[in-house]
Amino acid sequence: MSNVMQRQEKRMKFDAEQLAPLDIDKETKKLLTEKGLPKEASPFLEFVSSKGKLTTLCETFELSSRYQHYWFLGTTGAGDPICLHQKNGSVVLLDTSNDDCERFVNTTFPQFLACLDVFEELVEETIQANGESAYLERHIPAEVMQRCKKRMNEIDEACLAPYSFWFKELSF
Repeated sequence: MSNVMQRQEKRMKFDAEQLAPLDIDKETKKLLTEKGLPKEASPFLEFVSSKGKLTTLCETFELSSRYQHYWFLGTTGAGDPICLHQKNGSVVLLDTSNDDCERFVNTTFPQFLACLDVFEELVEETIQANGESAYLERHIPAEVMQRCKKRMNEIDEACLAPYSFWFKELSF
């Protein structure tokens, strides 16, 4: 079975009826219901904890109203929530080690999905070139890294800005 087919089987799709009344754009709703999110993705992200429903951080974790503008998607390996920002549709993470400081991921949800796919290809190509633990040991071929950065920049120029999530993940 191809890697693409395996990735499609390991996706969490969202409930269309639950999404219908929410104030998010139609393209994002369609992608969440039809394509969904991977249950797990590189770099150490998980989307199972959303349980296929889009809820605010307030609802998910019983937090203060400070978090009402964040739709919960999943978490990083460090436990930082990955969210869809209600006000502008961007994808952000809240850095729990830095007073929940908002860190930019992507300008839109479709761009986030595209960047996840590009990063997954970086991991797969790195493993093919340098062995099973190559990605974890940061033995990423220069041409693979450059191609990944180029493609992500084409998808969303803002995603590689200093201090952004993808900038940090690709800086080693």
